[in-house]
Amino acid sequence: MVAGTVTWALDTWKKVEEIRKVRADVRKLELENAATIADQLEKEIEDKVKLLVDAEVKMILGKRFEEEGRAQEQRVDLTQVLGLVLDQVQKGVTIQVRLGPPPPADGPDVAPAVKTRSRQFAELAQVRQKLSFPRFSEEPLTFLSRPANDDKGSGGTE
Repeated sequence: MVAGTVTWALDTWKKVEEIRKVRADVRKLELENAATIADQLEKEIEDKVKLLVDAEVKMILGKRFEEEGRAQEQRVDLTQVLGLVLDQVQKGVTIQVRLGPPPPADGPDVAPAVKTRSRQFAELAQVRQKLSFPRFSEEPLTFLSRPANDDKGSGGTE
């Protein structure tokens, strides 16, 4: 799940960087209203990221996304966590995925848990191949508010 979330973050970041490239190109054109267009693109970036985060939270929670109570808390927490993952990915965090070989899954008397682990190992091996990190941007993603328990607004622990 963590590797899948990082893959999602990389894809989201790539989409944001494509919009940022267009915005930078607009600024270079020296049009009369280039600043207005750039501001609109900045709003598009914010809206796009929020939409992608909401879609990912909905995918993770499934049916629980619409429920009240605890699911509501989980939705808020997942939104903040995905924002933090995006923030770390864009800052150039290094993520290593190390895999040892799965237990042998041959033979008729292999336990279902062993077969499940072998399948999960194969899925993780595929995700690992998708983890390619582009150069990081100097411009942070600023689309989420700080977590509620972040008194100093630093996002870190003291």
